Amino acid sequence: MNEEIIDFVIITAIDLERNAVLSYIPSLVRLETKGRIYYKGKIYNGEGSHVNVVVLSLPYMGNINASIATTQAIGVWNPRYIILTGITGGFKKDGLHLGDLIVGEQVVYYESGKKTEISDFPRFQVQPSSMELLNFAHNLTSNDWIFDIKAKPPVIGSFFPRAHFGVIATGEKVISTKQFGKDFQKVWPKALGIEMEGYGTALAAFQSETRPGFLFVKAICDWSDKKKNDEWQFYAASAAAAFTFNLLKSVVSSTFNLARNREQAERVDKKGLNGKNKICICNDLLDDWHNLADYFDIPPNTQRTFPQGRECKAIWEWLQARRKLDEIIDALKYISREDLLRCIQ
Repeated sequence: MNEEIIDFVIITAIDLERNAVLSYIPSLVRLETKGRIYYKGKIYNGEGSHVNVVVLSLPYMGNINASIATTQAIGVWNPRYIILTGITGGFKKDGLHLGDLIVGEQVVYYESGKKTEISDFPRFQVQPSSMELLNFAHNLTSNDWIFDIKAKPPVIGSFFPRAHFGVIATGEKVISTKQFGKDFQKVWPKALGIEMEGYGTALAAFQSETRPGFLFVKAICDWSDKKKNDEWQFYAASAAAAFTFNLLKSVVSSTFNLARNREQAERVDKKGLNGKNKICICNDLLDDWHNLADYFDIPPNTQRTFPQGRECKAIWEWLQARRKLDEIIDALKYISREDLLRCIQ
C-alpha cells in the first residue's frame, strides 16, 4: 500500500505515448511494484504547488489489458483521478484535423450485442468522464499547451491543433475502414474517433471501491481508414501529453483540495502510522477488530471479505484507501484499547 498521496495515475497504451508524457515530468523515479513498472513524479504550476503523478504504460493494447492494469494501479497507488492519454483514430468530419485533441465526454464500448441469422444488434455500454476533470478541460482557455508540444507536425506551414469534446468509440479491433465511422455516427452523432483502451480503463475506475475520476485525452493520428499510417503518431502523442500536462498544472491551485489531502498524509506520518506500527497494533488487537470495524461503520458484507486472521490489517488498508488512517488513534481510545497506543509513540 502506497503511503504518499497520489493525485493522478496517467495511463498510456504504448511506449511512444509513455515517452511523450515522461518528457514533461522532471525528476522521475522509476519503480517496479507487483510486476509492473511505474514512473512517479511531480507536476508544478510555477509557484511551488504541485500534483503527484504516476505514469504507467500497458504491456499490451486493448480494453482487457487496460482494465487489469488500471485495477492494479488503483490498488497500489489509490489515486484520486485516472487519465488515459495518447493517440487515437479519428472520424472525418468538418472542423476535425489530424493532430487535434479528443477529450472524451463519454466512452462507448461497441463490441457487445446480439447476433441473429438476420442481423447484428449492438448493445452499447457507456462510461462517462469525471465532471470535475471535464470542467477543467473545458476551461483550459490558455493556448500554452499548443506551444508546449515538443514535436513538429508532418506538414509544411503553420499548424495549430484544437481540442474537441465528444464521444469516443472503443473496442478490440484496429479499424481501417471509413464505413465503420459512418455507421457508428448514425447512432452517436457526437462521436469523434475510435480506440482500444478507453472503456476498460473507465470501467476499472468506476467499479473500484474508491472510484477515482476518469478522463480520456487523446490526439488524432489517422482517420481509421485504408490510408491509415504512422505519419502523425509522434506529433499526436506529444500533443496529447502537452494538453494533459497543462491540464494538470491548471488543477494544482484548484478547489480539488489536493494540499489538504497531503497535509492529512503528513499528519499520519507524524503520528508514526507506518508498516511497523501496523504490525504492532494488528498482532495485539485480536478479536477487538470487530469493535474497530463497527467504530468506522464498515459494512458487514465488507467485513465478511476480510481474510481470517488478518482482519485488523484489512481494516488498516480500508482506512488507508479512504484517507482515514489518522482517525485510528481516537478509535483505539473509544474501544478501550489505549494499551495499543504504545505502538505509535
